Amino acid sequence: TSPEGADRFLVSNNDNFARNFDASTFQAVIDYKQDWAVNYSCVNPEGRLVCLVGDASEAIIRDANRGTVVHELNGHKDFSFSCCWHPTLPICATANQDCTTRIWDLRRPDKAVYVLPGLMAPVRSVKFSPDGQFLVMSEAADFVHIYDVTSNFSRSQLVDFFGEITGFDITSDSQKIFVGVADRAFGCLMEFE
Repeated sequence: TSPEGADRFLVSNNDNFARNFDASTFQAVIDYKQDWAVNYSCVNPEGRLVCLVGDASEAIIRDANRGTVVHELNGHKDFSFSCCWHPTLPICATANQDCTTRIWDLRRPDKAVYVLPGLMAPVRSVKFSPDGQFLVMSEAADFVHIYDVTSNFSRSQLVDFFGEITGFDITSDSQKIFVGVADRAFGCLMEFE
């Protein structure tokens, strides 16, 4: 949503841009240009900041309305695939090909406050639950990790199965996770409580 209250949507692209569009006119309102392909971008819950990740080791935090760089988050060792914001805290998470998810506190953006390792494959997707109690991250195949945010990420559960993971989502009541599996033999949509 814009400062004036207009609905907007964000599009990431391999042309080195993420674009913020006015939902009523489908016109680009602001372009966020990077020196690399933008694989994923997301706006924080207040609508003031945008996190951009892509074909670079750093993640960029920009002012959503002016487009200026607010923070550069350094620590990953490869390209990033996904990012997300906590619903109430000033933290974001980035998922990377280096097989980690990093948690960044924007009050101290000089380094990640937590580094959550994958087991085998690049971390492709990451998302906080709507209630903010959990962080879910999925590797490219076989593993979905569920972290308890309230324990400072010290408690977790691992969901282990066979198959390439297409993605996941969390229900609005934070009670279920749906995981898409693209596998010739075991392809399905799985539901976990």
